[in-house]
Amino acid sequence: MDGFRVFLRGEPRIDLVLASLQLQHPFAVLDGPIGSTGLVGVRAAVLVELCEDHDEPGGLGRYPLLVRFTGTDGPERAWRAAHAFLWTVTRGGEVDEALLLGPGTAPLRYHRGRIAPVRAVHSED
Repeated sequence: MDGFRVFLRGEPRIDLVLASLQLQHPFAVLDGPIGSTGLVGVRAAVLVELCEDHDEPGGLGRYPLLVRFTGTDGPERAWRAAHAFLWTVTRGGEVDEALLLGPGTAPLRYHRGRIAPVRAVHSED
């Protein structure tokens, strides 16, 4: 797995996702679509990719929107960006469920108004 991935389920509008992404740090570069990625941006040494149609394995297809964060200078900034995005985007009321996955950290799940660590990613919650 490369970087940190935030999966979203519900009715998150792209403008809400972009506003949540830009809240902490505006994009230095923003472009898209590139291949299967609908949007690619760079902000504060973090590459951000937004995919509305992804093929992640393990039952993650039930989350139709994926936002991937990859640090250009290590994983710390990518983790902070992904975590801040998870917190911000779930406050808008349009996200029913979200999942943050990444190397070296326990998965975080937003469900029913709360963000909490999970032991394993379940495909049939």
